[in-house]
Amino acid sequence: MTSNILHIDVKTIDDLNTGDIILCHSSGPGGADDTGLDGAIEFVTHSPWEHCGIIIRDPWWLQEAGLFIFQSGGGPNLYPDILNGKISGVTLNRFGYFLQNREFIFARSLENFKFNQQSQDMFVQAFNTAHGKPYDRNWCSWAGTGCDSFFNCRRCSKRSTPATISTFWCSALVAYMYVEMGWMDGDLDWSSQTPEDIAKAHLVEPSHLSKIWQIQ
Repeated sequence: MTSNILHIDVKTIDDLNTGDIILCHSSGPGGADDTGLDGAIEFVTHSPWEHCGIIIRDPWWLQEAGLFIFQSGGGPNLYPDILNGKISGVTLNRFGYFLQNREFIFARSLENFKFNQQSQDMFVQAFNTAHGKPYDRNWCSWAGTGCDSFFNCRRCSKRSTPATISTFWCSALVAYMYVEMGWMDGDLDWSSQTPEDIAKAHLVEPSHLSKIWQIQ
């Protein structure tokens, strides 16, 4: 499935802005290093994507400057959350640290949307709701969503993975933020979303996501 990410436009981190989606691939072309959980996620979802997150540039409510990623992971991260020091779950991390020892990082840019005071307040409210929540380790949810992804249906996850704000895996966090911002359909069950779902997502008009591009 790695052929799906070849021949994509290459840009730099200077092109990233708040709301953009980060997509991670676990190995180089050919998938020879796709092992462990990351490789399993890519295998089950028939995709090259094992992790995703949201870019936040210069978070205005924290009086911080720079580029950050809002993500959820099982950890332990080698870099702590800048607010609470946690190394797993839903964390806000400096993007430069996130990029260390990683290859094959891609993005989809949020387009045709401009933040104003109201949308900034909505973003902060959604951020505060999710930030610090544990990583979703419910194996029933993993199994149900995995079955649906592998067999391309949505029967198991409707029962096993209802939308919740108690825990998040990476793509659930991205989908939750996008639903709360009105960028994705409000009826979407964000907890059952996979990185592949995020990679293929379509937004509520007039906002939309760019084609996938690689970060140099």
